[in-house]
Amino acid sequence: MASKRSKRVASLPDEIVSEILLLLPARSVLRCRAVCRQWAAELSSPGFMDAYAARAGARRTSKLELVVFAASPGHRSTAAYSCSGQGGAHAADPLFAVDHLRTDFLSLSSRPCRGLMLFSDTRTVGSYWVCNPSTGERRPLPLPPQHRGQLTLSSAGLVIDGRNMECKVVHLFYKSFGFVDVPAGLPMEDYVSLEEHSPAVPVHLAELKGSLCMVHDLRHRGHGPSSLDVWVLRGRDAGGWSLDYRIPATPLMARDVHGPRFITVLGCIVTGKQEKLLVATSEHKVYAFATDTGRVETVFSIGETTGIGLQKEAAAALWIGLYEDSLVRIGGGASRREEEVLSAVAEILLRLPLKSIAQSMLVCRRWRALIESESFVRRHAMSSMESAKKTVMVTSGRARRAFFNFTPMERWLDQASPAGLAAALANGKIICSKPCHGLNLISTSSDDYLCNPCTGDIKCLGIRGKSRFGPRCNDPQAAGRHAFTVGRQIGFGFDRSTGEHVAVEIGHLCGTLACMLKTSESDSWTCAGTPPMPVTDMPPAHVDGTLYWMAERTQEATASSSHQGLVIVAFDISARRFDTLRCDQPRLDDDHGAFLVELNNMLSLVATNRQVEEMVIWVMRGKRGAWVEAHRVCLRGQPSFSPRTTVAVPLEISSGDGRILLSTGRTLGYYDTRTGALDTVYSLDHLQLAPYELAFPMLCQESLVRVPDDDELPVGRVAPPPVSSHNGRHRSCNDHPELVDVDDAGRTPRSIFYECQNAGCRGNGDVYSACCKRLICVECLRQCPGHYRGQHFPLSTIFDDGVVDGIRRHGLPMEHPFVPDPDCYGYYYSAIDDDDVARHVFVSLRDFVRCNQPCHLIECAYRMDGHGKVIETWVRRYLKVDFGELPLA
Repeated sequence: MASKRSKRVASLPDEIVSEILLLLPARSVLRCRAVCRQWAAELSSPGFMDAYAARAGARRTSKLELVVFAASPGHRSTAAYSCSGQGGAHAADPLFAVDHLRTDFLSLSSRPCRGLMLFSDTRTVGSYWVCNPSTGERRPLPLPPQHRGQLTLSSAGLVIDGRNMECKVVHLFYKSFGFVDVPAGLPMEDYVSLEEHSPAVPVHLAELKGSLCMVHDLRHRGHGPSSLDVWVLRGRDAGGWSLDYRIPATPLMARDVHGPRFITVLGCIVTGKQEKLLVATSEHKVYAFATDTGRVETVFSIGETTGIGLQKEAAAALWIGLYEDSLVRIGGGASRREEEVLSAVAEILLRLPLKSIAQSMLVCRRWRALIESESFVRRHAMSSMESAKKTVMVTSGRARRAFFNFTPMERWLDQASPAGLAAALANGKIICSKPCHGLNLISTSSDDYLCNPCTGDIKCLGIRGKSRFGPRCNDPQAAGRHAFTVGRQIGFGFDRSTGEHVAVEIGHLCGTLACMLKTSESDSWTCAGTPPMPVTDMPPAHVDGTLYWMAERTQEATASSSHQGLVIVAFDISARRFDTLRCDQPRLDDDHGAFLVELNNMLSLVATNRQVEEMVIWVMRGKRGAWVEAHRVCLRGQPSFSPRTTVAVPLEISSGDGRILLSTGRTLGYYDTRTGALDTVYSLDHLQLAPYELAFPMLCQESLVRVPDDDELPVGRVAPPPVSSHNGRHRSCNDHPELVDVDDAGRTPRSIFYECQNAGCRGNGDVYSACCKRLICVECLRQCPGHYRGQHFPLSTIFDDGVVDGIRRHGLPMEHPFVPDPDCYGYYYSAIDDDDVARHVFVSLRDFVRCNQPCHLIECAYRMDGHGKVIETWVRRYLKVDFGELPLA
C-alpha cells in the first residue's frame, strides 16, 4: 500500500505538488522538509519561499485570523494564541509563551512582516523580541551597547530589506531622518499637553494597504457622534494627505472619550466584493467597518474566546495582531531533545528542598531560567501546599536593614539569654496572616507588608489611595485587648481569576463604612464597595478565594433583628462582592466569645466559654453548609491559655497526630485532642520577658513566589481617567486615586504644601520615601536607614524658603480648594501669567520619582483682580513634558 501511494505522489507533476504544498500551514511545510533531500531543497528555495509568502499575504487579506497576546494564569508571563474572527464564540489555540514578560509592559507591532511580529518589554529600553507565531519560534534581540542602562526615547519597527528580501529591525533613538507634514487643519497644537478630556492617544500613525496613514481620534469633539478619521498619505507635502475614511466610534466601538483608551486601524480584509477596515481597541475587541455602507460590526471579542479568560484593558496599546503563515526561521527556541531534558530536570527539582533548588540556579543559565519560569514556580507552589507548614518567628529586621526578619522557631529559642530574645522581638505589635499561595501579609497599626518568609523578600504596600480612608475603631483601647488586633480590620487572600494576592481592609472612607483593596500587581489601594455591616477586630479567615469576618454584635442590631444567631460577613475576592451568612449554631451568650479561623482549608468558628474555660471548634461543610462540631478543647488548669485572661487562637491542626497549635501572643503550645494534654513550646513568662512583650509566630510554606518589585508594577501611560464617584458622591473614589475631588460645593481650601504622612507626625512632607511609599519629614527619614538601603527623593524646592517667600511676595494664596491628595501628587512649582492668572502645579509622585516624561500634572489656578483678591478658581489635569520652573522671584 505504501509503495502504491509513493508511486502516486511521484507520478504527480511538480507544479501540482508545489500547489498542494503552498496550501499547507507553515508548520506542515516545515515537517515536509524532512521527507527527503529533494523536498528539503525545493521547500527551502527562494522561489518557493517567495511564492508561499505571497499566498500567505493573500490569505491574510481574505480571511480574518488574529494573534492574541494575553496574561498567563499567574500574570507573570505572556502567552500568545491564534484565534479566528469568524462566527460567534472563538476558540484559542496556544502558540508560545514568554516568561517574565508582563502584559502591562507589552508593546506589540500588530502588523506582521512576512509573518514575523515584533514586540517589546517597555521596562527596559531596547528590549525587543521577534517571533514567528506560525512556528512558535521567538528570539530576544540584543540590547544596543551604547544604550544599555540608559533611559531614553526610542522606537523600533520590523521591515523588509528590498535588496536581499530579509526581515530587519530598525531601531531609532531620538533622532530623525526626515519629516512629513501633518494634514492641513489637524490641530496638533491642541495635543502638546494632553488634557483629561482628550483620548489617551488622539493622533497616531498606522499602515493601511501599503500606505502611511494618520488616525485622528475625535471622540472629544462636540457632543454628537464621535468618529475616527483616517488620513492617507498620497505625497510628501501637506497637500498629499486625503481624508479617505471617517469611521463612527460611538455607540458600538466606544462609550466615551476614555472607554476604550485606544482605538486604531488594524488592517483591511476583502470578503467577496466588499472591502472592510478592521478597527481594534485596547479592550481586546476587533470591529469591521464596511467602506461602502458604513456599517460597523463586532468580529472578535476576547470575552467570547474560550481558552484565554478575562483580560484587563491594555494601557494605550494593542495586544492583538494579524496572523500570517510564514516559513521564515528565526531560531531561538529549544530543540525537542533539550525540552525533554529540561522537563526531566524540572521533575527532579520539584522533589528537592527549597535551599537545594536555590543552589541549583547557579548550575547554568538554562537551569536558572527554568527555575524562575512561571510554570515551575506555580507547580512548586502547588506541591508545597500539600506539605506541612513551617513555623517561623517574625523578629526585628534592623540588624539586616529590613522591615522584619524571619527566624526558624528552633533557632529563635536557642538564643543565649532572655535579653537576646527580647532584642530580637519585633518592634511594636503586628498580626501575621497564614500562607496564601506562597506569600504572607504582616500588618501593623499603620502599614502592611507583603513577604515571602522563605526567601526573605518583603516590601511595604504603602498608603497610596488611602488618604481619606481610616480604620474603624470605636474603642481606642481595642488594639490592646489581646495579641491579634492592631486596631484595623485587615485580611489577606488570593484572586483566582487574576492570580494576584490581595489585601482587603474594612474601615471608613469619608465617614462612610467602606472596603479598600490592594492587589500585589498594583501600586494603589482602590475602593471595593461597602460592607453590609461592621465587623469585629479579629482577623478574617481566608478560604477558597473568600474572606470571612465575624459581624459585630451590637445592642442595636440585636434589638432590631429577630435573628439571635451569629452573622458572618463574606467577601468574594474575584467578584468583589459582599454577602452575609447567618448561622443558628452555635448559640452564644455574653459569657462566650467567637471568631473565625481557617483550619485544614475549611472555615472554622471558634467559640470560647470563659466560665468553664473551654473552646469549641465548629467546621462549616461547604460554603453554605451546616456547622458541625469538630473539636472541644479543655483549657482548665492552663492559666497561660485560659479564656478568662487571654485569647488563644488555633493556628493549625497537624495532619499526622491531629494536635492543635494554639497561640496567645505570649505562649505557643500543642493541644492533644485525644489525651487533653497541652505541650508548651515556649512561654515568655517562663523566659522571664516583660509582661508587655509579645512574640509573633507565623506559619509559612516553602515557596519560590516572588514579591513583585515596584519596577514590575504597571506604569501609567495614559491620560488621567474621568472622575468617578463613591456612593453617588464626588469623593475622589479610589478606583481613580490620582484624581482630586471636583465637587466644589462645601469644599474647604487646603494648603498647597503637605504634612508628613507618617501616623501621628505633623512635620513637613518634604522627602518621598521609596521604602515606606509616602511623603515624610526629615525626622521620620532617620528611621528609614534602619530597614532600607534604597533611595529617598527630597523635594528640596518645595519647602525652600525662596519658594515660600516668592509666593508670599506676589500675594498669592497658599491654599486652594482643589489641592490633590498627597498620596499621589506633590507640589511642583508656581507661576504667574500676564492676565493675572496664578497657577500652583502639582506633579505625580510616581512620575517624579521615575523621572517620567511626559508626566501627569494637576494645575490649581486662580484669577486675580489685580489687587490681590481672588475672583475665580479652577483645576486642570493634563499630561505634558514639563521639567518644572524656577521659584518666583
